[in-house]
Amino acid sequence: MSKIILNQPGNFLLIAVNFFFLFTTNTSFSQWLPVGTTSNLGSWPSVFVYDQNNIFIAGGATGPVIWSSTNGGVNFSQLQTNGLPNSNSNRFLTCVFATGINTIYAGDGSTTGNGIVSNAKIYKTTNGGLNWTIILSSGTNVNGFINGIVFSRTNPLLGVANCDPNSTTESFKMWKTTNGGTNWTLFQPNAPNSSGAQNSVFLIDENFFGFGLNTASARVAITTNGGTNFNFYNLAGAGGSNGFVSTVAFNDNKLNGLAGTDATTDTIPRTTNGGLNWFAQHIPCSITGFCCVKWVPGTNSAYVVVSNTVSTQCFKTTDNGANWIALTFPSGVANVKHQNVYVANSEDATNQAYFFAVNSTGNVYSLLDNPLPVQLTSFTCNSSGRDVQLKWITSQEQNNYGFEIYRIPFAQYQNGMDNWEDAGFMKGKGTTNSQTIYNFTDKKLNLGIYRYRLKQIDFNGNYEYFNLNRSIEINNPSGYYLSQNYPNPFRQITKIEFAVPDLNKNSEKIFSDNTEFDVSKSEIHLNVYDMLGRQVKTIVNSTLNAGYYEVTINANELSSGIYFYVLKTDGYTEMKKMLVVK
Repeated sequence: MSKIILNQPGNFLLIAVNFFFLFTTNTSFSQWLPVGTTSNLGSWPSVFVYDQNNIFIAGGATGPVIWSSTNGGVNFSQLQTNGLPNSNSNRFLTCVFATGINTIYAGDGSTTGNGIVSNAKIYKTTNGGLNWTIILSSGTNVNGFINGIVFSRTNPLLGVANCDPNSTTESFKMWKTTNGGTNWTLFQPNAPNSSGAQNSVFLIDENFFGFGLNTASARVAITTNGGTNFNFYNLAGAGGSNGFVSTVAFNDNKLNGLAGTDATTDTIPRTTNGGLNWFAQHIPCSITGFCCVKWVPGTNSAYVVVSNTVSTQCFKTTDNGANWIALTFPSGVANVKHQNVYVANSEDATNQAYFFAVNSTGNVYSLLDNPLPVQLTSFTCNSSGRDVQLKWITSQEQNNYGFEIYRIPFAQYQNGMDNWEDAGFMKGKGTTNSQTIYNFTDKKLNLGIYRYRLKQIDFNGNYEYFNLNRSIEINNPSGYYLSQNYPNPFRQITKIEFAVPDLNKNSEKIFSDNTEFDVSKSEIHLNVYDMLGRQVKTIVNSTLNAGYYEVTINANELSSGIYFYVLKTDGYTEMKKMLVVK
């Protein structure tokens, strides 16, 4: 805390209290780091991140294997497989999803050949893996491969699952549930001479979902009417020649989408019209490898991981894929086959994205990042009289339209009310990698204690909030004060501000959320005099509580000329000059 005291004739006593580093920065490492390890996952492991602490990894070299972590990937323990195929069945878990810490889903396929297995199954446990039951299957003596089972993060009652067709002339199986898996509706989209691709299943809402295909011409299957019809679209920009679409992801707006293949290089397929048309989007990738894309829900941000037998690279976009930046992966990491993300939203972790990835040797890697376009490094404030000065600093901005500033009385904030008041707006810098400093003054506030927050908005309408972590107080003035009238000169109307001090307060008191205001009163006289010293107008002649005041003077009865207005009370007199021009 610092203070500035001006105690000279004609000035009032001002205390300015500064608060520093009141914004808790959401640390963004922007690089992948090794965490825990697993084993016996085989060549095609899958990962699901339930939250920042609970992670599930599934696969199997000769039989089903599933691991879980409850401490953010630091340690993993192997779950039981009662009810799953035995350890020598040559069936592995092709995908995994959890709707609760103990409620886990997994599908299977063959560890050999093309992965197709007779009577492919989807399993479920409700007791953390102690027991598993079969909930769906391709059918007795019917071949299949479970490419994915996905539930909505915002509506866990909604889920879809996908299975390969029995043969090149038959149809896919696509199941959908709207009651948490109690009942499933089967759809059978047909794409001759095709099979699906593991972990390419995506779900946005009850109507919009689909999957990637594995054909000579890279394609994606999309329904926009809840599964009644599926359309198949060719993907421009897909790498390789076998058409294995290893990943498909969409923005929640159902317009912007990205895809990748098992031979992705420096382009990936991108759409801006809901998948109707796809074009090649450049990414700064310098290797050819297996691609996995994850879109961060509720944002324009997506993350791409490309991995081969030698190295792995990662890239991030915050504008739906138009521009990309590289994120660091540890040197020498190879054969990363899958990544997944959980987004935490709380006052201490706003839009923090927790990514986890796994490679075929069972090594696990994590990334903590903020997927939204603005990185805020500090948010501070100080008070001076009736004004609050806010200052915030960004380290980088992408597509930043600006900041709306909001305030709320602390008592309402403390009671859980959400009626924040709009205090103003500051235009953003668009896109910049340089530090930007913003200053905003919230003026002429009433006495009280306040909380502040920023609403950062990008040009596409997405936004996030940054909260000032402490309160700031507008306290009673510590000395008398008389302002210069404004406007001056004036023709008819002008305004004057003055302050009545709280004589009971200690001027060096530290502001706190628990301040109680004491009542202090003074007899105040504010009059207007002409050049001859005659009183021509009485503005105030009463006993006033401590506080800040503003009065309006109407000069209808005054002629043009110079006048003086005088504030007088016991032990204090101040005079200022004003000019009436008619």
